[in-house]
Amino acid sequence: MKKTLLSLLMLVVCQIGFAQVSNRVFETYKESQGVQYLDLNPEMMNMMRASNTDPDDADLLKKITSMKILMIEDKTSTTPANITAALNAMGDQGLKQLMEVKEDDTVGAIYTHTKGEVIDEFVIRATSDEGFVLMQMIGTFSQSDIANLTDMAK
Repeated sequence: MKKTLLSLLMLVVCQIGFAQVSNRVFETYKESQGVQYLDLNPEMMNMMRASNTDPDDADLLKKITSMKILMIEDKTSTTPANITAALNAMGDQGLKQLMEVKEDDTVGAIYTHTKGEVIDEFVIRATSDEGFVLMQMIGTFSQSDIANLTDMAK
């Protein structure tokens, strides 16, 4: 019984720790000079679902519980490189880079955190001559949801 309780406690602590680590990038840089920050909490996501009239978006919107976006337009800022390094360092906390794409002046990457077959965090990073965007979606996604999202971005 003690082993079971200890195992459960460790699992909860690890999950809390991961949530803090994945959000650390946003918390660290949201107040930086030249950074635009948007945080859509669960209540706002509910309002967006209620006002959505596009059936193609409805299924995906149901699965997103919150969303955060960082945007940087200053091309000379070192912040995007620091954010990219921080994301890549999160691999040991479960955030895995699924793919990286380079096309013309744009470099993008997709990261996910999974619990079994369920993807509970989806992060997109894009850097170009025009700026930098980092977007995080928290929710309950399947692999086909991620495939649909990447197809929509093409």
